[in-house]
Amino acid sequence: MNVSNITNLTRIKFDTSQALRIKNNDINRADKAPSEITFIPGENIDHEKCIGKDGNEFEVISYCKIKEETLNKDYLDVFAAKAQGKDVNCYDYYVENFISKIAKNFSDSGSLKNDMKSLKKGINNLVGEMKKNISRGISNDIENLNTKFNVNEVDFTFKELMDSSKVMDCASSILVNTGSGLDYEGYAEMGIAKGKVNTYAGKNLNIDQQKLLNSTMSTRIQKIIDSVPYKMYKMLLMKNMHKKLWILFQM
Repeated sequence: MNVSNITNLTRIKFDTSQALRIKNNDINRADKAPSEITFIPGENIDHEKCIGKDGNEFEVISYCKIKEETLNKDYLDVFAAKAQGKDVNCYDYYVENFISKIAKNFSDSGSLKNDMKSLKKGINNLVGEMKKNISRGISNDIENLNTKFNVNEVDFTFKELMDSSKVMDCASSILVNTGSGLDYEGYAEMGIAKGKVNTYAGKNLNIDQQKLLNSTMSTRIQKIIDSVPYKMYKMLLMKNMHKKLWILFQM
């Protein structure tokens, strides 16, 4: 991005994480400029508010586009390319996006800091496993990957993590936003979302994994309910009970 005298600086992020990484040079020398500064327009950064199983809100940040490249590659392909020794454009940003994707679905405000570290370690271990598989002639299909990722003190394989995250994304997309009000349809959709997570977890995950998914979704739903005035929530419960009685009467 080119910065001019009409650029709105409030909508730009200055990523200086690489700025002082000048190899074979003394960074104290006055004639040496930062090696790289990336300007990221605000519309290319996603700030997402999340609710974990502790009921507290936290935020994750992900990147949509860096230097005109849209970050939409499959994570398995990105990590596999890294294991093959290829130069992956914007690799560090893909790593950050992966961590944010997983953290928003499984972390909470208390575990976030440690989760970000452990997930990054898990990625490095996964790439290492892929390198070994390549040297041994073993396919790096997702079912063959055994690296464990630890999030909120629960272990997942890469496949378990990605599949579970998709289910959480799908269920969360059904829910209304906290504080946006709740009608009968929204109340019913909360039950659908909770059921989706519970059914998937019961069929595919171990006990600890099930508890993490179910408790996180239950907390999010309770947060929505708590944001609704008591009288309105009571009316929704009455409507739900009347509907069930009407169905039974028709039978």
